[in-house]
Parts: sequence; C-alpha cells; structure tokens
Amino acid sequence: NEEALFTKGRRYLVIGGTQFMGRLLITELLKNPDNKVVMMNRGVSPCPFSAALASGQLSHIAVNRLNNPLGFQNELSKVEWDVIVDFVGFAVPHVQSAVEALRKEEGGFRVSHYIFISTDSVYQSLPLPRGHKLPLLEDCCPTPLSEQQQQQVEREATQTETGKYQYAYGKEKRECDDYLLNLHRTEGFPITVFRLPDVYGPYDNLGGFWEQVVAPVLQGHTIPVDLPTTRIRLRGNNHDQPELHRMSWLYGGDVPRAVHSAVAHFDAAVGEVFHIAHSEALPFLSMVKLVAVTLGRTVSLDFDSESEMPYQDSGPLDVSKSEKLLYFRPTPLTTAVAAALEWYLQDEQHRLYHTQFQ
Repeated sequence: NEEALFTKGRRYLVIGGTQFMGRLLITELLKNPDNKVVMMNRGVSPCPFSAALASGQLSHIAVNRLNNPLGFQNELSKVEWDVIVDFVGFAVPHVQSAVEALRKEEGGFRVSHYIFISTDSVYQSLPLPRGHKLPLLEDCCPTPLSEQQQQQVEREATQTETGKYQYAYGKEKRECDDYLLNLHRTEGFPITVFRLPDVYGPYDNLGGFWEQVVAPVLQGHTIPVDLPTTRIRLRGNNHDQPELHRMSWLYGGDVPRAVHSAVAHFDAAVGEVFHIAHSEALPFLSMVKLVAVTLGRTVSLDFDSESEMPYQDSGPLDVSKSEKLLYFRPTPLTTAVAAALEWYLQDEQHRLYHTQFQ
C-alpha cells in the first residue's frame, strides 16, 4: 500500500520552490510523471525547472503573498489541492490568508493535506523545559503562555542581538504553528507541522554551513568554536550542562523524504508536530571535525573566540516521534555530510551559489 501511495499521482502546490529545500522537493516530485506540481513564489529568482515547465508537468505562479494577499488567495482558491507544502509562512496573517482562500462555502477546505515548514527556533520563544530535559520533545513547552510567562521569556531571550532576532522569528513561527493546530482541533484543517533545525545541503542559499564550516576548512582558516551558553540568552543554573552544547542538524535532501513519509502516513501525520532532523545530534565542534575528516584536511580551532553557529541554543531535538509514526529514517549524518560536500566541490557555481543569492 505504501508503494502505491508513493507512485500515485497528486496535485502538489509548493509555496516557495526556486531555492534550497523547495527546489529539492520539486526535483523529487517531478520524478513521478503522474504528479502535477505548481510552484508559487514571488517570481524573483530564475526558475530551475525549464524542461518541466515546457512539458506542462510543472506550472509556475508568480505572486507575492505579502504584498499581494488578494492575488495569493485568488490563486489558491481556483482548484482542489492534494498536498500543499508551505515553506514561506512567517507570521499568522500569512497562513491565515491561505486558510481563508482554501475554505469552502459549504464547509471543509480545498486541500487534503497542508504541510507547514516550521523551525526549532520556536523554542527560543518558550520557557526552557523544567530541568531543561533534553533532547527536546515536540510538546516539551505547552502553549499558550500567559502574558506574564511570555514577558519573562522575552526578558531572558532578548539580551543579545542574536537572541532578539531568534526570539522574534521563533515567536511568530510558533504562533503560526499554534494557529494551524488549533484550526485542526476546531475545524479539522488537515495540517502537519515540521520543525526543522539548522539545514545544510545542495542549494543552501543562506550559506551558514558553507561559510562557517566548509569554506574555512578548505581554505585553512582558523574556525572559532567557543559556545558560551549566554551567547543567545541567559540560562541561570543551566550554564554547565554538557547536553546544551549538542545541536540537531538536517540534510536538505531529507526534506522531500519527510514530505513523502507524511503523505504516505496521513492518518498518523495530520494534526501533529514532528521534529525532522538527523538521529545524531552533535556539538558544532564535532561537525567541524567531521567536515575536515571527510575532506581529508586538518583544521585549526580557536577555542577563545565565539562561533556564529548554531543560531539557537535550546538544545537538540528528539526525533523518535517522526521515526515511530511516520516511519521516517533520516540519512545517516556521515553519509549526508559526504553528499553535501560532493555537491559543493563538484562545480564552482555550486560554491558561489549562496553568495550570488545573497
């Protein structure tokens, strides 16, 4: 049955799609000739799928959901969608406008499965779990928070520039998660939420992994690896907890596989939040060493200067829920790192990709 689910043609809408994870997802979806794929984005970046556009398997809708919400809603409301994967919802009004466009007058929605791509930065806007038990479970920090609780978190989380950004970003994404999940409880909206950690791999257009890890190793530069636990937010008595230095990572190529798993196991996926990440969680220092070993290079480490990565400090994610309910098996870390580095070294344009995007 699962094999049939993977091969059955569906109508997919990917909101995003020309960069990084959206691009990787569309590439995989187009491998099934029975899939009909629509890519919706601002139309700013060149479309990398000219052959699929020419064949009619892929359609492209250029609309800015932020600046033209009515145009965005009009496009969503035209057809019935089997699966929508939303990479670019960053605040409640963004997802709210999508929901209203998908709502049918007679009841129900014009989508069978809506997969919302969220982030582990949501935990930057929440109290640390009692005793800061790690790795983090999806329900480790119940919401909603009282106004007093939220103010306390904000005081703790916004005392550094990185903390201010991560708190604001994480809070808005968490509010999106909460809005969509509540809509499932009250109206049956078919939502699945993926919370992703730092993602790396082919077509990474943000470049943190390439700039902070790979390029310095290749160029023989010294890499700062100090991670004081107050660099993002104050931690009280938790500052010596070794587990806090571990972080979760995700290979971009696993995002399409996670989408397939959620679609194939819809009954288990709907109405749920899942961490999608490598089973292995390791400190930033260990990732640097792994990259160096994979490249066959020695690396110079600076233990006195503060590293830019990771961009959150909540600790690693527990991925057992996605493994048990979705039967999702992430690519082993060493295999994924090798594949990412192979892509990066394959072509000079790959090495310049994120720079050109920026």
